Amino acid sequence: MGVLDSMAAKHAVAKSKTFIVEGDEADSVFNITAGSAKIYKLLGDGRRQIIGFLGVGDFLGLAPGKRYPFSAEAITSMKY
Repeated sequence: MGVLDSMAAKHAVAKSKTFIVEGDEADSVFNITAGSAKIYKLLGDGRRQIIGFLGVGDFLGLAPGKRYPFSAEAITSMKY
């Protein structure tokens, strides 16, 4: 774990900031180390369908293809 931690870029995200955008190239993975986030899909009529909530220790960003199939937004100030 120490080796992986030394290789990771650390980022802070402000409350309500989207840090994964549905349809963008899936080129990063995220491990939440502080705060919480929600993941959601955008519906055709502009509404959001919340898929889940994530907190410290949760890992996200692995996509089944080359693009993210969901968006992620910070619920609180968070770090990954």
